[in-house]
Amino acid sequence: MPRRVDRQYLRHVTYATPGGLLARTSMYEYQRPKIDLDGRRLVDIGCGPGRYLTAVRRRGAQVVGLDLSAGMLQSLGSDGKPAAAVADAAALPVAGRASDVVLACHMLYHLADPQAALDEVRRVLVPGGIFVATVIGPGHLQEIDQMWMPLIAAAGLDTDEPDLGLRNHHLPGDVLEELLRSRFVDVQRRDLVSAVVVSDPAPVFNHATTTTGVQTAAQAVPGLPGQLHDRLAERIKKDGEFRLTTSVSLFSAHAA
Repeated sequence: MPRRVDRQYLRHVTYATPGGLLARTSMYEYQRPKIDLDGRRLVDIGCGPGRYLTAVRRRGAQVVGLDLSAGMLQSLGSDGKPAAAVADAAALPVAGRASDVVLACHMLYHLADPQAALDEVRRVLVPGGIFVATVIGPGHLQEIDQMWMPLIAAAGLDTDEPDLGLRNHHLPGDVLEELLRSRFVDVQRRDLVSAVVVSDPAPVFNHATTTTGVQTAAQAVPGLPGQLHDRLAERIKKDGEFRLTTSVSLFSAHAA
């Protein structure tokens, strides 16, 4: 089973604590223009350390965060922070028809069976309730992947191994759209394209080194991350900056 959908690996390694996720998301401070979300009475599946929960709560929303990893919830659930609980996306601890909005941001591609999670979302939404989901869009991080994959090949590693690439291809937007249309009404899709622009390798390199691809490859060839850093530094020295495509497929759908 690929590590990106392996529950034990996700719970105990990739998302054992917020550190790796925060390192990846920090790169998007360099994204122009910004992409953000909003909501009402809301359940956030795969909430991580609560970035979206905190944002919508400030607007007066009633929120609860759910995540497979207890380590991701360390900063939630106390001292006035948003409520949170450890939960499986395929068995949400939420009553039927209890939520106006459900979020699933950048997490459905970590599920071996995303259909089970979508059925749960439909169960907990009120009639007419809104489901908002994001997955990786076309061309996302293609520039760094194009820099990384030749290093993988030169090291003698299998470039077709799904755990070695920097991009997660488990649930493409077209597949998710078909699954949504079979369960919800008024399905809308927007492919949002932006860019990360840096003049220093650190934000992009820090993002890359927390990914499953780099961590898996480094176990086999420890020097690969350093080679990636050198390539990034060379590109920035040559061009004065490094521009990295960010692409998000944003879906909204309504419960019938």
